[in-house]
Amino acid sequence: MIKYIIQPGDSLHNIALRFKTSINNIMSANMIHSPHDIYPGKLIYIPTNRYWDHIKRTINNFPLDSLPIQKKTELNTPPFCATMVLSGLLILLALSQKIYQVGDTAVLTLFKLNLSQKPIRLNYNTGQRYDFKIIYPSGHTLWMWSKNKSFIEALGSVDLDVGQSILYTETFTFPSNLPAGVYQVLGWDLAKEVQNFKLHLPIYITNYK
Repeated sequence: MIKYIIQPGDSLHNIALRFKTSINNIMSANMIHSPHDIYPGKLIYIPTNRYWDHIKRTINNFPLDSLPIQKKTELNTPPFCATMVLSGLLILLALSQKIYQVGDTAVLTLFKLNLSQKPIRLNYNTGQRYDFKIIYPSGHTLWMWSKNKSFIEALGSVDLDVGQSILYTETFTFPSNLPAGVYQVLGWDLAKEVQNFKLHLPIYITNYK
């Protein structure tokens, strides 16, 4: 499922065409009784098997060496991911697995792709473009990628042409004294247009080796 926020001028017909699914599938997934029962700002879920196959191929075939990321990794089909689409921008948070043992290293990936028919400009308040966070079962923060990092205090922007994508990847090693339980992984883009939308995935940490 992809989370999608209805935009002005949207209809279920053009949304279904864009995501290569059917109006009935969208209505069924969201318990919508009439195709006219949508409005700008409404969050819906889109079942997108064929479309997700296309996204996975796009991710897997992307030339990672051309990306300005701090740490590069081969991103095979991410088995655990959360996605959302806002104003034609797909944002995806992916993990290499869902269950980790203490001492394991998690690979966290944030991917964004322009799905619209026109360029998208993302505006930033600083030089920071993204962030990741891992939260204890108690709700406290275990790790935040940006903590103790410095970023340029200047306005900036990133332009994404039609079909263009950017991928950010970081790693985190779980401490050996970490208690077992369900943790939350968050990832988000810091652009002013989307910074309030955080993707999250639950993971399970076991202390058995």
